[in-house]
Amino acid sequence: MGERRRYCNFYIAKGCTWTVTIKGTDGTVYVQGNSEYTITVSSYSTKADMSGATESTAWKDYEVSKPSEL
Repeated sequence: MGERRRYCNFYIAKGCTWTVTIKGTDGTVYVQGNSEYTITVSSYSTKADMSGATESTAWKDYEVSKPSEL
């Protein structure tokens, strides 16, 4: 069975820590990470166009209280 490819847009917020290497399909290393994982991208930019994006949910929308038994 051949390699499976998936496509998505991926945005990282300012102040986040990134540990994965980001490499272009032409071999250009855009970000050198320090983990064993590499993401291969067809395009890379340090600026994001969020004009068509919807607002994402936040963890606080789903968090629950810790049970007293734990």
